[in-house]
This record gives sequence, C-alpha cells and structure tokens, in this order.
Amino acid sequence: MALAFPTVMLVLNVSSVAVIWFGSFRIEDGSMQVGTLIAFLSYLLQILMSVMMATFMAVMIPRAAVS
Repeated sequence: MALAFPTVMLVLNVSSVAVIWFGSFRIEDGSMQVGTLIAFLSYLLQILMSVMMATFMAVMIPRAAVS
C-alpha cells in the first residue's frame, strides 16, 4: 500500500511525458496540430486521474474495514 501513490504518480508522469515526446515529433513532421496534442493530453489526464482515484479507494477500503 505504501507504493500505491508513488507508482500511480510515476505512471501518470511517464505517460504524460511520453505523449508530449511523441506528439512533438508529429507536430514537427506536420502530421499533427498542437491543439490535437493538447486534447489528447487532456483526455489522457482525465482517464489517469480516474485510475488514481480508484487506486486510492482500493487503498482506503482495507483501512475502513479495520475501523
């Protein structure tokens, strides 16, 4: 349980950097616009925030069962 928060944050940050990294190459080639990259990054962050909240709920359930 102590690794849940750092793991989720690592996944969140690595995926954000990966999207920006690969998107920058697409923008440089001209096959993608900046707005498309920002939209994709926003959708990704919404999905990952939901996963993060679900992870925190999964961590809190055993704590709540004890008390």
